[in-house]
Amino acid sequence: MSPTNEEDKVQNISLGKQLSAARMNANLSIADVEGVLHISSDMLRDIEADSIDCQINPLFTKGYIKSYAALLKLNKDEILSLYAQQYNEQQLPKKMQTFSNRAKLKEHNSYLNYASGLMVLLLVATMVGWWYQKSATPDVISTSDIAIQQDASLVAISSQSESSDQPQLAHALFTFSQDCWIKVTDANKETIALGIKKKGTTLQLTGVAPFIVNLGAANAVSITYLGEELDISSYINGNTALFNVPLEK
Repeated sequence: MSPTNEEDKVQNISLGKQLSAARMNANLSIADVEGVLHISSDMLRDIEADSIDCQINPLFTKGYIKSYAALLKLNKDEILSLYAQQYNEQQLPKKMQTFSNRAKLKEHNSYLNYASGLMVLLLVATMVGWWYQKSATPDVISTSDIAIQQDASLVAISSQSESSDQPQLAHALFTFSQDCWIKVTDANKETIALGIKKKGTTLQLTGVAPFIVNLGAANAVSITYLGEELDISSYINGNTALFNVPLEK
């Protein structure tokens, strides 16, 4: 048989059969793979049987398959390409949130703080001037005094409104005991984290709360929010989890 025919034959083997054959060649059982990758045995069997549930987020599935291929020392790009062809995957945007947005947010906050401070100074100066004028002419109430009071009230209301509109930044620390796919979106619908974090690493996030957190290996993640470690066990389904931080009570 020619090399071309051999290559065509390999390409015609399904994703699941290639992974299954490579696992058996490596003398690994489903349980062995589950223990290393922290992917449920049901999910591993579905992958090898070419019967992946279409309801599962493709980002989760791709993360599982990529980790599986790496464990079996297969070409990850070829395996992911085969997955895309076999399941007619719609290519998802790979836009990662850059940390430049945080700098822009901080710059915006600094401008608001400066404007608020200027308003307060203007209010104080106006009130001092009004008090001085009133004490100098105690028996006369002029229309200009009334106008000054109204303007001062408007300045105070405007200052309070701008202060209340400023977004409050929150901090969360993620610690990973195993490799884990993660996606985090803040209250402004900005994706502030996306990808696979390695075992033994941490991830410090800052953004506008609440955060929407997707985890591919939730049992391997601990989260500290505002100095308090969160209990996410009730949100874990199989090995994945989807929840808000702060946790809903």
